[in-house]
Amino acid sequence: MIPVNPALGEVLGLKCYPDLDAAEAAAREQTGAGIDLVDVFRASEYVPAIVDDVIRLGIPYLWLQDEVMHEEAVARARAAGVKCVENDCIFREHGRMHG
Repeated sequence: MIPVNPALGEVLGLKCYPDLDAAEAAAREQTGAGIDLVDVFRASEYVPAIVDDVIRLGIPYLWLQDEVMHEEAVARARAAGVKCVENDCIFREHGRMHG
């Protein structure tokens, strides 16, 4: 997990990055691989800009948490080959699938 929030320096004891570009660079430096999934906890109005970054950086998965939706931006992401989930909790889905 690599937290991204321009207003915070740390989240859950982890260094927080100001944007996806910085997080992607850190992921590549730390693991040799880039970010594989962006999990969005922001208001829906911020989704289009996040989708721009996800597409530009070649991130393959986008997950929008409960009540986060943006039909046009998600359609654009899907058209670019990004696999997307909207309006769902990744933790809840993990629990449902793995008991």
